[in-house]
Amino acid sequence: MKKPLPRLYYWAGGLIILVLVSILTLFLFRQSILDWAIAKASDKLRAKNVVLHIEKSSVEGFTGASLSGISLIPVYGDTLFTCKELYVSLEFWPLLSGKLRPNEVKIADASVRLIRNEGKDNFQWLFKREKKKDTTAVRLAYAELCDRMMGIVFGYIPVKMEGKNLRLDIKVDKVEASAGIPEISIKDHRFSSAMWLKEKEKITNFHATGNLDAGDRELQLVLNVTDEGKLQLPLLEGLIQAKAGFRSIEFALKQEFYKSGTIALSGKAEIRGLFVDHEKLAPSEVMINEAGLSFNIHADQDEFVLDSASKIYMNGWSSSVFARYNRAEQRQTELKIIAPSFDAQQFFDALPTGMFNSLEGIKVKGKLSYRLHLAVKLDQPDSVYLNSELKKDGFGIVHYGKTNLSKMNDTFKLAVYDKGRYIRTLDVSPRNSYYVTYPEIPEKLKFCVLTSEDGSFMWHKGFNEQAFAKSIRDNLKSGRFKRGGSTISMQLVKNVFLNKNKTVSRKLEEILLVWLIENQHITSKERMLEVYFNIIEWGPNVYGLGEASEFYFSKKPAELQLNECIFLTSIIPKPKHYKWSFNDQGHLAEHMAGYYNLVSGIMLRRKQITEEDKAALIPDVDLKGRAKEALVIKDTTKVEVIEEEL
Repeated sequence: MKKPLPRLYYWAGGLIILVLVSILTLFLFRQSILDWAIAKASDKLRAKNVVLHIEKSSVEGFTGASLSGISLIPVYGDTLFTCKELYVSLEFWPLLSGKLRPNEVKIADASVRLIRNEGKDNFQWLFKREKKKDTTAVRLAYAELCDRMMGIVFGYIPVKMEGKNLRLDIKVDKVEASAGIPEISIKDHRFSSAMWLKEKEKITNFHATGNLDAGDRELQLVLNVTDEGKLQLPLLEGLIQAKAGFRSIEFALKQEFYKSGTIALSGKAEIRGLFVDHEKLAPSEVMINEAGLSFNIHADQDEFVLDSASKIYMNGWSSSVFARYNRAEQRQTELKIIAPSFDAQQFFDALPTGMFNSLEGIKVKGKLSYRLHLAVKLDQPDSVYLNSELKKDGFGIVHYGKTNLSKMNDTFKLAVYDKGRYIRTLDVSPRNSYYVTYPEIPEKLKFCVLTSEDGSFMWHKGFNEQAFAKSIRDNLKSGRFKRGGSTISMQLVKNVFLNKNKTVSRKLEEILLVWLIENQHITSKERMLEVYFNIIEWGPNVYGLGEASEFYFSKKPAELQLNECIFLTSIIPKPKHYKWSFNDQGHLAEHMAGYYNLVSGIMLRRKQITEEDKAALIPDVDLKGRAKEALVIKDTTKVEVIEEEL
């Protein structure tokens, strides 16, 4: 008697039959399936007021389809897409499970046109999402989100591709640019393409090569300009009045693993011959020969980490970098930059051209090291932690270069500008009749200004980390840039060596100059304060303490009283708006009483004034001279006369 076959055999046989039936169905009805897919796509586009037109469609082989005469035409806009010939074949086995993965793509004479004119365009519909009935928010794990993005990138890269005469035209209002790919190919995981870019009649040719492995999710891409010069990115000049470009780019990305709810990615991004020109960055074009980032990224349910094996590098100088964001821990955000001992001259030579003009030609010796640690819970701004430290080892300045950093040690002339407009030149020397030497500055005024502007000036080395941390806290709480953390040293360097232009380069240059002057003890603290009190803006075309004393009170600085010192201190942040500190009777406004109480209270705790001084202090001043003439004071004489008559 024969033994019955195991049940597993029946299951296997049934599965084989099901697969064979599916394959046979797919083969017999593949043209109908293609027609159905085109009709469904056409219906979806029609619902968005877009017409899909295909002159001819046919199936080729098991999973291939050829389309010709394709066009996408928005009802209320210009034609978005045209293509003469398109062939696509899908990978067979993934198709059986409902996954569309391209195996081979051939495309010829295709064009995309993005047009916007007078508020109307032909592409916004691409970015409109359909409203879903279920509005329940689903928070994806970061690891899953990264995996999905990698799936999108690599899932639609065909195993083989041939493309010819591909073109992109962009016309946004009065800004126009075009790009083209004469030829592109992907074969045996190798990618190669010639490209061109055109803007304002200038054509730049470049070439892209690389490796693409969708199975291992690994990508390597190199982009080189083949013409002499550099590639300028299109549209930036017309849209944001900026110029930027490069000579070559190299990019690599690999998914190391995705398991147990954790994903790991690695790679690098490198750019050579970078240039950027924008008024908010620097007054002139900024150039970097070589810069890049090598990265190792980890992500899980709620945390995204750029681990400490990652490095940033620029023009031969490098530093490790660590960054972390955890949305489950009150949005904990952390940044660390660690640059252990490095050659100081190498660092200064690596600075971008155009960003540190005052330090051009500087020669130094010795070594430096730098550490930065910034941490904050974004949902708890008071948790800000900041530690920044630049250490020196045998460091010294051999030659100042373009700028004499000891300038403040002697008398000098200082040209004053306001919003780029020349005002006048200050003579920072005793030759100036308004000049005030350090001993002549009233002690109470020194204490007032230091209390308000920079309480730790006399012992810090140019920077006040607590003030920086406080500015970060205040900015996070207000949701905008509300205040900075500038010290008197930084204000002085800005006014003497730099300018008031609000650019990124000026701020970075200011920080580096302050560190050099303070840490190398180029200028004493007392001399710095003397220069500061003689050059700061203290009103409309009023510069320095001598001019301010006369403008507001018709006095010499030595005659200033405590209430007048506190007033002069209060208007340093916005000296031209001093009038807003007064009411229409010519007295200080009520809100100034709080400032007087705060400053005098701190001074009392520091024993800079006595109890009697504070008790006698009245939050008001008697303006005289030109300052009083500029006030709008309400005339109450007529009112008093009328009241007497009544």
